[in-house]
Amino acid sequence: MLLKLVVFSYLYWSNRELANSYNTIVLFLIAALHLTLWIYSIGLLHNQELGVCHIRDQFFIKCYVYVYGAMIVGGTILFVVLMLSAAGVTFFTLRRTQNEGE
Repeated sequence: MLLKLVVFSYLYWSNRELANSYNTIVLFLIAALHLTLWIYSIGLLHNQELGVCHIRDQFFIKCYVYVYGAMIVGGTILFVVLMLSAAGVTFFTLRRTQNEGE
């Protein structure tokens, strides 16, 4: 993440549009990686060999599945709420601009 921040800072000072695109792509890749790891951990949780593992490992896998699941669901809900509020503000602004023009 530190490397991402350094590259983003350098790009931001040289080309802001490229920096924003880079930031978006990196964030989507990180989100895809987290989703992949979460799906993989769900597969591990349902593996029958997990029953013979140490109790610490079983606890870690269960925590990982539930915590990341909560983060993914919460992040999705937050994204939808922010998207709806941004759409509402945009709609209100466009409507107000159209009414002022008449």
